Amino acid sequence: MRIYLAYGNLNMVINTEGAYIEKLTLDHRKVLEDRHEIMIDGLKKQRGGCHICCPNFGPDEKTFMQQHGFAREISWNVLASDEDMVILKTRGIQEYRDLEMYLLYQTGNRSFRMSLTLDNKSEKELPVAPGFHPYFHTKNKEFNHFGEKYSENELTRTVFVPGSNFSFSTSEFQICVKSTTIGQIALWSDFKGDYICVEPTYNGPCFTRKGNDAKILGPGEKLKMETEFIIYERDGEDHC
Repeated sequence: MRIYLAYGNLNMVINTEGAYIEKLTLDHRKVLEDRHEIMIDGLKKQRGGCHICCPNFGPDEKTFMQQHGFAREISWNVLASDEDMVILKTRGIQEYRDLEMYLLYQTGNRSFRMSLTLDNKSEKELPVAPGFHPYFHTKNKEFNHFGEKYSENELTRTVFVPGSNFSFSTSEFQICVKSTTIGQIALWSDFKGDYICVEPTYNGPCFTRKGNDAKILGPGEKLKMETEFIIYERDGEDHC
Protein backbone atom coordinates (compact mmCIF):
# COMPACT_ATOMS: atom_id res chain seq x y z
CA MET A 1 0.00 0.00 0.00
CA ARG A 2 1.24 3.48 -0.84
CA ILE A 3 0.83 6.43 1.50
CA TYR A 4 1.11 10.06 0.37
CA LEU A 5 2.31 12.73 2.81
CA ALA A 6 2.59 16.45 2.17
CA TYR A 7 3.49 19.65 3.98
CA GLY A 8 3.42 22.72 1.78
CA ASN A 9 5.44 21.91 -1.33
CA LEU A 10 7.23 18.94 0.26
CA ASN A 11 5.75 15.62 -0.90
CA MET A 12 6.60 12.07 0.17
CA VAL A 13 5.45 8.67 -1.08
CA ILE A 14 5.80 5.65 1.24
CA ASN A 15 5.28 1.97 0.50
CA THR A 16 4.21 -0.19 3.47
CA GLU A 17 5.99 -3.17 1.86
CA GLY A 18 9.40 -2.71 3.45
CA ALA A 19 8.42 0.72 4.85
CA TYR A 20 10.27 2.40 1.97
CA ILE A 21 10.16 6.08 1.16
CA GLU A 22 9.82 5.79 -2.62
CA LYS A 23 9.84 9.47 -3.52
CA LEU A 24 10.54 12.82 -1.85
CA THR A 25 10.31 16.14 -3.68
CA LEU A 26 10.37 19.84 -2.81
CA ASP A 27 8.74 22.17 -5.32
CA HIS A 28 8.72 19.21 -7.75
CA ARG A 29 12.52 18.86 -7.42
CA LYS A 30 14.01 15.62 -6.20
CA VAL A 31 15.37 15.63 -2.65
CA LEU A 32 15.79 11.87 -2.66
CA GLU A 33 16.52 9.89 -5.80
CA ASP A 34 13.34 8.03 -6.76
CA ARG A 35 13.31 4.38 -5.76
CA HIS A 36 14.16 2.11 -8.69
CA GLU A 37 15.77 -1.20 -9.64
CA ILE A 38 19.12 -1.68 -11.32
CA MET A 39 21.00 -4.77 -12.44
CA ILE A 40 24.40 -5.52 -10.90
CA ASP A 41 26.21 -8.70 -11.91
CA GLY A 42 22.93 -10.16 -13.16
CA LEU A 43 21.07 -9.44 -9.89
CA LYS A 44 18.28 -6.93 -9.27
CA LYS A 45 19.19 -4.32 -6.68
CA GLN A 46 17.04 -1.60 -5.11
CA ARG A 47 18.38 1.94 -5.27
CA GLY A 48 16.92 5.32 -4.35
CA GLY A 49 14.33 6.44 -1.83
CA CYS A 50 15.03 5.49 1.77
CA HIS A 51 14.74 2.36 3.88
CA ILE A 52 15.63 1.49 7.43
CA CYS A 53 18.43 -0.91 8.30
CA CYS A 54 17.11 -3.02 11.16
CA PRO A 55 17.97 -4.76 13.39
CA ASN A 56 21.43 -4.20 11.91
CA PHE A 57 23.20 -1.73 9.68
CA GLY A 58 25.74 -3.23 7.27
CA PRO A 59 26.81 -6.85 6.76
CA ASP A 60 25.97 -9.61 9.23
CA GLU A 61 28.52 -12.27 10.18
CA LYS A 62 26.91 -13.22 13.50
CA THR A 63 23.26 -14.13 12.86
CA PHE A 64 20.96 -15.21 10.04
CA MET A 65 20.37 -11.77 8.54
CA GLN A 66 21.34 -10.34 5.18
CA GLN A 67 22.95 -6.95 4.59
CA HIS A 68 21.06 -4.23 6.52
CA GLY A 69 18.70 -6.65 8.27
CA PHE A 70 15.19 -7.82 7.46
CA ALA A 71 12.98 -4.76 8.15
CA ARG A 72 12.97 -3.65 4.51
CA GLU A 73 11.87 -7.14 3.42
CA ILE A 74 8.67 -7.44 5.46
CA SER A 75 5.23 -5.81 5.54
CA TRP A 76 4.38 -2.95 7.89
CA ASN A 77 0.95 -1.94 9.20
CA VAL A 78 -0.39 1.61 9.56
CA LEU A 79 -0.86 2.45 13.22
CA ALA A 80 -1.78 6.13 12.78
CA SER A 81 -1.69 8.70 10.00
CA ASP A 82 -2.45 12.28 9.06
CA GLU A 83 -1.80 14.38 5.97
CA ASP A 84 1.79 15.04 7.01
CA MET A 85 2.73 11.95 9.09
CA VAL A 86 2.37 8.21 9.40
CA ILE A 87 3.33 5.70 12.09
CA LEU A 88 4.04 2.17 10.91
CA LYS A 89 4.38 -0.97 13.02
CA THR A 90 5.68 -4.49 12.48
CA ARG A 91 7.32 -7.39 14.32
CA GLY A 92 10.59 -9.15 13.65
CA ILE A 93 11.22 -12.69 12.47
CA GLN A 94 12.98 -15.80 13.80
CA GLU A 95 14.94 -14.98 16.98
CA TYR A 96 13.74 -11.38 16.63
CA ARG A 97 10.07 -12.37 16.37
CA ASP A 98 9.25 -10.62 19.67
CA LEU A 99 10.92 -7.36 18.65
CA GLU A 100 8.27 -4.74 17.94
CA MET A 101 9.30 -1.96 15.56
CA TYR A 102 7.59 1.43 15.23
CA LEU A 103 8.54 3.84 12.45
CA LEU A 104 7.43 7.46 12.12
CA TYR A 105 7.74 9.43 8.89
CA GLN A 106 6.80 13.10 9.02
CA THR A 107 7.01 15.95 6.53
CA GLY A 108 7.49 19.53 7.74
CA ASN A 109 8.41 23.01 6.60
CA ARG A 110 11.26 22.17 4.20
CA SER A 111 12.16 19.22 6.41
CA PHE A 112 11.38 15.58 7.02
CA ARG A 113 11.77 13.43 10.10
CA MET A 114 12.26 9.71 10.69
CA SER A 115 11.94 8.09 14.10
CA LEU A 116 12.46 4.39 14.84
CA THR A 117 11.53 2.74 18.15
CA LEU A 118 12.50 -0.84 18.96
CA ASP A 119 10.69 -2.57 21.83
CA ASN A 120 12.00 -5.92 23.06
CA LYS A 121 8.95 -7.94 24.10
CA SER A 122 10.95 -11.15 24.50
CA GLU A 123 12.51 -12.62 27.64
CA LYS A 124 16.05 -12.55 26.26
CA GLU A 125 18.60 -9.93 25.26
CA LEU A 126 18.63 -8.87 21.61
CA PRO A 127 21.58 -7.10 19.94
CA VAL A 128 20.47 -4.23 17.70
CA ALA A 129 22.32 -1.56 15.70
CA PRO A 130 19.88 0.07 13.28
CA GLY A 131 20.27 2.87 10.77
CA PHE A 132 18.49 4.98 8.17
CA HIS A 133 19.50 4.67 4.50
CA PRO A 134 18.37 7.65 2.37
CA TYR A 135 19.63 8.18 -1.20
CA PHE A 136 19.96 11.93 -1.77
CA HIS A 137 19.63 13.06 -5.36
CA THR A 138 22.72 14.86 -6.63
CA LYS A 139 24.67 15.21 -9.84
CA ASN A 140 27.93 15.95 -8.03
CA LYS A 141 30.71 13.42 -8.41
CA GLU A 142 32.26 14.67 -5.18
CA PHE A 143 30.59 15.11 -1.83
CA ASN A 144 30.95 18.34 0.15
CA HIS A 145 30.76 18.30 3.95
CA PHE A 146 31.71 21.57 5.69
CA GLY A 147 34.21 22.24 2.89
CA GLU A 148 35.71 18.75 3.12
CA LYS A 149 35.34 16.84 -0.12
CA TYR A 150 35.34 13.06 -0.45
CA SER A 151 36.42 11.42 -3.69
CA GLU A 152 34.47 8.83 -5.64
CA ASN A 153 37.00 6.22 -4.54
CA GLU A 154 36.49 7.06 -0.85
CA LEU A 155 32.72 7.03 -1.09
CA THR A 156 32.52 3.66 -2.83
CA ARG A 157 34.41 2.19 0.15
CA THR A 158 32.13 4.07 2.65
CA VAL A 159 33.25 6.94 4.85
CA PHE A 160 32.17 6.91 8.52
CA VAL A 161 31.87 10.23 10.33
CA PRO A 162 31.41 10.14 14.12
CA GLY A 163 28.65 12.20 15.68
CA SER A 164 24.92 12.82 15.35
CA ASN A 165 24.73 16.16 13.51
CA PHE A 166 25.90 16.75 9.98
CA SER A 167 25.73 19.18 7.07
CA PHE A 168 26.23 18.50 3.37
CA SER A 169 25.47 19.90 -0.05
CA THR A 170 23.94 18.19 -3.06
CA SER A 171 23.88 19.71 -6.53
CA GLU A 172 20.79 21.73 -5.56
CA PHE A 173 20.36 21.84 -1.77
CA GLN A 174 22.22 22.25 1.50
CA ILE A 175 20.89 19.74 4.02
CA CYS A 176 21.32 19.83 7.79
CA VAL A 177 21.05 16.57 9.70
CA LYS A 178 20.05 16.59 13.39
CA SER A 179 19.83 13.28 15.21
CA THR A 180 19.50 11.57 18.57
CA THR A 181 20.94 8.16 19.50
CA ILE A 182 23.18 8.30 16.43
CA GLY A 183 26.86 7.42 16.80
CA GLN A 184 28.14 7.42 13.22
CA ILE A 185 26.98 8.72 9.86
CA ALA A 186 27.90 6.61 6.84
CA LEU A 187 28.57 8.23 3.46
CA TRP A 188 28.37 5.94 0.43
CA SER A 189 27.58 5.68 -3.25
CA ASP A 190 28.21 3.11 -5.96
CA PHE A 191 27.93 5.92 -8.55
CA LYS A 192 25.49 3.94 -10.65
CA GLY A 193 23.02 6.83 -10.55
CA ASP A 194 22.57 10.41 -9.38
CA TYR A 195 22.65 9.76 -5.63
CA ILE A 196 24.77 9.94 -2.50
CA CYS A 197 23.71 8.06 0.65
CA VAL A 198 23.97 9.89 3.98
CA GLU A 199 23.07 7.24 6.53
CA PRO A 200 22.62 8.02 10.24
CA THR A 201 23.40 4.83 12.17
CA TYR A 202 23.43 3.71 15.79
CA ASN A 203 27.14 2.86 15.66
CA GLY A 204 28.05 1.86 12.11
CA PRO A 205 28.51 -1.86 11.32
CA CYS A 206 28.17 -3.87 14.55
CA PHE A 207 27.28 -7.36 13.32
CA THR A 208 30.64 -8.22 11.78
CA ARG A 209 33.20 -10.22 13.74
CA LYS A 210 35.36 -7.13 14.22
CA GLY A 211 32.46 -4.69 14.25
CA ASN A 212 31.55 -1.90 16.64
CA ASP A 213 29.52 -2.38 19.81
CA ALA A 214 25.83 -3.03 19.25
CA LYS A 215 23.12 -2.01 21.68
CA ILE A 216 22.13 -5.00 23.82
CA LEU A 217 18.41 -4.53 24.25
CA GLY A 218 17.27 -6.20 27.46
CA PRO A 219 13.83 -7.77 28.00
CA GLY A 220 11.24 -4.99 28.13
CA GLU A 221 13.81 -2.38 27.04
CA LYS A 222 13.28 0.15 24.24
CA LEU A 223 15.63 1.98 21.89
CA LYS A 224 14.59 5.12 20.02
CA MET A 225 16.61 6.84 17.32
CA GLU A 226 15.50 9.86 15.38
CA THR A 227 16.80 12.01 12.54
CA GLU A 228 15.55 15.24 11.01
CA PHE A 229 16.73 16.53 7.64
CA ILE A 230 16.31 20.28 7.08
CA ILE A 231 16.48 21.43 3.47
CA TYR A 232 17.89 24.80 2.32
CA GLU A 233 18.60 26.18 -1.11
CA ARG A 234 22.23 25.91 -2.12
CA ASP A 235 23.04 29.61 -2.35
CA GLY A 236 26.63 29.87 -1.06
CA GLU A 237 25.56 30.52 2.54
CA ASP A 238 26.08 28.06 5.40
CA HIS A 239 22.60 27.56 6.85
CA CYS A 240 23.60 24.90 9.37
